[in-house]
Amino acid sequence: MKTIFTIFFCVLFTLTLQSQTTISAGNVSGVWTKAASPYIIQGEITVAKGTVLTLEPGTVLEFQGNFGLTVKGVLNSIGKKGDSIVYKAGAGLVWAGISYVRNFEVDTIVFNYCRFENVGEGFHNGFFNSGIASLNSSPLVVKNTSFYFFYTNKQQNISIYTRRNSCKIDSIYIFSSATTSVQRGSIDIDSTTGFWISNINFNILNLKINISGIAVSNSVLGYLKNIKNSPNTFGRLGFINCRNMEILDIEMDGYVSVGFRDLRNSKFKNINIKNSRNGAFQTFGNCTGTVIENCLVENCGDFNSNPLIPSLNLSSTGPLFYNCKFLDNKFGVSINQKNGSGSPFFLNCLFDRFKSRALGIEGYPVLINCNITRNSDLQHFYFKNVPVRQDNAPYFGGVSVVREFDNSRPYFYNCLLWGNRDSFGNSNSVVLIDKVVKADFNHCVIQGDSSKGIVGADGDDYSIFQLTSNQLTYLNSSGTSPNFVDSSIGNYQLTNNCNQQSQIINKGMRGNLLSQYPYNTLLSVYGINIYHSQDLAGNPRVTDDTLDIGCYESAGNKRNLKLLSSFSDTTLCYGGNNTYSSKTSGAVQQYQWQQKQNNAISTIANTRILSLSNIKQNGYQYRLQVINNECLPLKDSSAWFSVSVNSPVKKGITQNKDTLYQKDTVEFSTVSQNYTQIKWSTGATSPILKLKGSSFNTLGKHAISVEAIKNTGCTETDTAYVYIKANSSIHSKQAIYGIKIYPSPSQSQLTIEGKGVIEILMYTTDGKLIQTNQVSKEHETIDISSLSQGLYIITLRLSTGEIHSMRVVKE
Repeated sequence: MKTIFTIFFCVLFTLTLQSQTTISAGNVSGVWTKAASPYIIQGEITVAKGTVLTLEPGTVLEFQGNFGLTVKGVLNSIGKKGDSIVYKAGAGLVWAGISYVRNFEVDTIVFNYCRFENVGEGFHNGFFNSGIASLNSSPLVVKNTSFYFFYTNKQQNISIYTRRNSCKIDSIYIFSSATTSVQRGSIDIDSTTGFWISNINFNILNLKINISGIAVSNSVLGYLKNIKNSPNTFGRLGFINCRNMEILDIEMDGYVSVGFRDLRNSKFKNINIKNSRNGAFQTFGNCTGTVIENCLVENCGDFNSNPLIPSLNLSSTGPLFYNCKFLDNKFGVSINQKNGSGSPFFLNCLFDRFKSRALGIEGYPVLINCNITRNSDLQHFYFKNVPVRQDNAPYFGGVSVVREFDNSRPYFYNCLLWGNRDSFGNSNSVVLIDKVVKADFNHCVIQGDSSKGIVGADGDDYSIFQLTSNQLTYLNSSGTSPNFVDSSIGNYQLTNNCNQQSQIINKGMRGNLLSQYPYNTLLSVYGINIYHSQDLAGNPRVTDDTLDIGCYESAGNKRNLKLLSSFSDTTLCYGGNNTYSSKTSGAVQQYQWQQKQNNAISTIANTRILSLSNIKQNGYQYRLQVINNECLPLKDSSAWFSVSVNSPVKKGITQNKDTLYQKDTVEFSTVSQNYTQIKWSTGATSPILKLKGSSFNTLGKHAISVEAIKNTGCTETDTAYVYIKANSSIHSKQAIYGIKIYPSPSQSQLTIEGKGVIEILMYTTDGKLIQTNQVSKEHETIDISSLSQGLYIITLRLSTGEIHSMRVVKE
């Protein structure tokens, strides 16, 4: 027994030693298996052009130094969930990653369910090492893949790098313990015409790592969605010289930021950044047309560092921050002209409870319908040896307009500034520092009057000075309290009182807003129509053609309700569609679109916009009712309007025959090719329809119709007819003789088969003999092509003396 166990363990040990494969430098191909893993890579390896290397799920490649895998042919690297393909370095080592350069061997390069470990800094094929590098090659797809770097004493490199080719990167996890990395992102996209990145999770532990995250440069179309980092770790999104980016659903917490330079016509939406000492947003250059919508920046920046770290550092023309909240940040928004014109836009934004000045402005920003509330300036107390001549001289206020290098002139429209304190606790919402800076306020509410709510301070000795008349434009602005719920505790919501006469309800700009600056710029540059926009609470921005002041609509004082929309009678094509939108003055609580036919009225929608699609019938009328019961029962309606439907246009069907036997096939096709949808009466949806005669259940006349929707949205129809005839072969009642006459109907010839037939006679139905044929064989053919169409009688005389008659049809 002891001998048996000894043999067993020796065999097991031998199998264990054999369960690895050594690979020398050079070309590789074939199939590598999990059973033969790990594959110990001793040098640089290459999948040569025209060859294939396939890795089974669970296969492990272990590189014994700064070697890489160059793919000139085809690499199949598709693992399974729970059984990933692993690429790693030997213990204590880093390796050089996988590279594709001008490789078009396959339509798409795919990595799925893979794991990369410890790709280190260095160069491979003339490029930085990367976990996966794809350069001017087929589109790259990386899914369900993780990248790990476990060392603290080695330098990490890029996880995924693409250049001049499109890519899709989805469901990626990136972990790093590195203290340094190359100056690129963990995912680096360069010079691509299209990419898709989604579901990325970063867990970068060392907060002093140089750059990690997603870096995009010189690209013209991209989509990023659902990007996260583990709390209190590093993460960054960076964009340089890009166009037409869409970035959605970003949740980042810790040493994180979003930075971009020259990012044009792009959109950020649902961006939440918290606890960032790196500054939530950093923008440079020309960023016109870019919109950052529904963002939250909370507890960011640092006023106790040198240099100071603002929560937002904006050195750019644009972007527009739309419906964003900036809350409890340690250091405010810095706007300057060092790398741009200093003209970002803010619409419906809230700046609340900053620890050091909400806005530090050196430039020309535009703030529209914003709340700047409860901001203090504690920065003064963190500076040493600051010369102050007067005890009450402010250093900074809630908003500080300065001139260090360039002139400054911010513009405020319909803004609310309340509860802000300067460096010494005084109620100074705005401080103009330097005697040449300017500020424009249009329909704003500022705590205190113009002399106390806006103060001038000397930039050299910080003493108060009297503002000159050309420094301040204070058009239609007020310092009167708008009746907050309780401003003493910082509740700047309006009291919900229908009798309230607030200073901010319907007190802002009015008239044709789209013809006025800055609303014409919002529409032309950023695509935002102020009449269709919503405030931070989701309410319509405009009431009675007048903007409320601040970033929130009032909850009360909605005593007027008037439907301003009118709808003309409209003619639509059969199967067409149209959209009707409403415009009202006053707050609407309910919309009711109603439909009437023969005096029967029904509610068909409860939305502001009605879309009538695929209209095919006449006789309907429509109207809109708006209702508000907030303070007084109010209701208004449009007049009834009609929607007339044109008859469908018949474009025609072509067919190769209209009469066929059951064994034959007929082909129908539509005349036009400009259709987005085609449906035949059989249920088929292709432009060409083929049918056998046997597919019709009965003989006789049948209709085939088609309904096609054109690319204009209109529907066109037509119908064609076919006649189905039975496959005919006439049999004599005396089958014992095997007599057959076929085909019937016939156009040219009849064939007669049967034993003992000696004579064939053909009569008309009125008994006239028209043809006689003598028969000397059992298979005889007669010509009837000269006969007229109709019914004839065939009589057969047999050698036995019997006579048999039957009918045939001449087509």
